[in-house]
Amino acid sequence: ATYRCHRQVPKTLRYREQCLLVADCTKFEVYEALADEAACLQNCLREWQLVSVSEGTRRAFGERIPFQYLQKCYSKLGDAKKAASCAYTFLEYNPDHVLMTSYLERYVATPGNDPKDIVSLDQKKYQELYIRAIGLHQRSEYAEECRVVEEVIESYLQAEEDCKILCEDFSPQRIWTRDFPAVARDHLVSALKCKSQCASQLSYFNGRRYQNFFASLYQHLQFCYYHSQNLPKACEANQSFLLLVPDDADMWHNQAFYAQLPNVEEAWFKARKEVVEYLERQQKEQDLLRRLELRINEKPTPREVLTTESPPRRNVTVVEDERSLNGSRFVAEGFLTEDQCNSLVELAAEVAVAGDGYDGKQSPHSRFETFNGITLGSIAVLTRKGVVDDGLARLLLDTSEQARNYVETYFALRSRLHFSYTHLVCRTAMTVGKEGPRDDMSHAVHADNCLLQPNGDCIKQRPAPIWRDYSAVLYLNNDFKGGDFVFGRSQDAIEARVSPKCGRMVAFSAGPENLHGVLPVERGRRCALALWFTLDPKYRERDMEFASHVLRKVAPQQRRSTAPPEGARGDPGTSYESALKHGARARLSDEL
Repeated sequence: ATYRCHRQVPKTLRYREQCLLVADCTKFEVYEALADEAACLQNCLREWQLVSVSEGTRRAFGERIPFQYLQKCYSKLGDAKKAASCAYTFLEYNPDHVLMTSYLERYVATPGNDPKDIVSLDQKKYQELYIRAIGLHQRSEYAEECRVVEEVIESYLQAEEDCKILCEDFSPQRIWTRDFPAVARDHLVSALKCKSQCASQLSYFNGRRYQNFFASLYQHLQFCYYHSQNLPKACEANQSFLLLVPDDADMWHNQAFYAQLPNVEEAWFKARKEVVEYLERQQKEQDLLRRLELRINEKPTPREVLTTESPPRRNVTVVEDERSLNGSRFVAEGFLTEDQCNSLVELAAEVAVAGDGYDGKQSPHSRFETFNGITLGSIAVLTRKGVVDDGLARLLLDTSEQARNYVETYFALRSRLHFSYTHLVCRTAMTVGKEGPRDDMSHAVHADNCLLQPNGDCIKQRPAPIWRDYSAVLYLNNDFKGGDFVFGRSQDAIEARVSPKCGRMVAFSAGPENLHGVLPVERGRRCALALWFTLDPKYRERDMEFASHVLRKVAPQQRRSTAPPEGARGDPGTSYESALKHGARARLSDEL
């Protein structure tokens, strides 16, 4: 219904993004266009507005979490064939999921299971057509291949339009301002960021990512049209490809080859209409997003910073800034007292779960250390059950908010910074298994929102959490050996080093400009509150909202119960309780 209704909106009403790009567009024209489009959509979607679907459920289906759940169901039923197809479908969208990969390998090895029977349960029309076109190409059936590839192009463009429609179909639950232009701007930025990822998402299927997938279709066309003796179409497809990928030497060579053939006309080298329109639309979206982000990230003048109201910061002071740390980063102290730090370290020792957030892997980063963690959502559940003192839970929540506010203010951000993920974690050195100095790291050098490649490039695409914009680590202790936080490209190329200490926080922008890691914890236990933030409200942290909601309802000074947490032992329970046992990845599937 969403796709159908958005397509029915007259094009005359869909001009708000283009209107923002021109100088003579008045504010009231934009408001009127938005109102007209909203009325059109409301009338079309009227029968579906009674159906309430949470954003968490939408995201779960977008990430194909139901197939993770179905895989488990079919496994329990003993149907390895269907379980394997569910696991394969889930891995198409989550290729680095280690646990699901091991499940698929186990299903494949099950006697009587033929790998050929394992199929994607979520294959799109353009994907089916593309696979068919590849078969025709291999059989040299060029005329039919051209016909099918034309269908692939039409189907793919429809799929990308559908993807972009869904990018506008969300509603932030928490709005940080009542100013309508700011709300509209933030919504538009979120939608544009989402739209910019559609091509990448649609290019991953059949177990692999196809580089420049849309452009490659015209490479297929120019080849099959050439072998079908249709030179005008081959030249047209060749020019269309080069418009999309202008630095491809092979296609320029092909164009030179076509140009020297007898009777070939210069007019044939003209990009196709849908390619020109595709690029124009893409360029407009990118330009608008870039302009909006520049305005959002404009730093206010010192006078504006001084007059900006912000909550009390206890006695927080910046001890190292961008100059001393060689980048867009800072270190501040005074967020917690020694007693508060000790209480939070004790809390982590009592309730943190081994391998939380890493599918239960107790040593996800180094085989010489164990990793324990717990989210604020899980702590809220334990608080509601009386297992965790509500004062400690509130301290954790308040400190997290103070850290968020400080990062937002220090970097002079013009839009609200949202929590993306918050994790109370401890890394503990193993007493056996390694003697002498270690040559590994407690956490290898990485960036927080892109995939670091061996050649030093950092690719901003999934499965990296590309929505993360800023990061911070608030330390709780220093009674251990090693474990320094470092900025740099490797353990041997350190640009700056931060030694953990109670109440000390290091914060930085989350991109490749701040590659970082953790030196090995050689002895003892290193505890910290890890925080990631986003400017995109679409990716705000649900655990934080859940924790705030629970703690508002918990009576102050609630006495602590001696009962063990249900999710940590025995029955996994439901929702957040089950997360205590199964880690962060399990939560969405348990809510289905």
